[in-house]
Amino acid sequence: MPSGTLEVVIAEGRRLKDQDTFGKTDAYIEVYLDKKHKQRTTTVSNTNNPIWNERFNFNIHGGDGTIHFDIYVDDDDHKDPIGKCKVKVKYVVDNGHYDEW
Repeated sequence: MPSGTLEVVIAEGRRLKDQDTFGKTDAYIEVYLDKKHKQRTTTVSNTNNPIWNERFNFNIHGGDGTIHFDIYVDDDDHKDPIGKCKVKVKYVVDNGHYDEW
């Protein structure tokens, strides 16, 4: 399996669950291959359809591993999880991309 850099683009979210008592969701995403090297988007406030268009780079060594996407509501004193997904690195390497909603 190849080694190199994997670029992850987080474009947008749609119809996120309302978690805030007042207003709409203030959401962000943590993306990582391992928990020691987490990266995160900016918080997009007051919308259930956030647009990030942010890019993240990860060093990969072979096709093993999983890309994790954890979606949170950004509250003042804590983070509330509202969703997550996982993508196998091997799938991305084998197909050249992964584009899913």
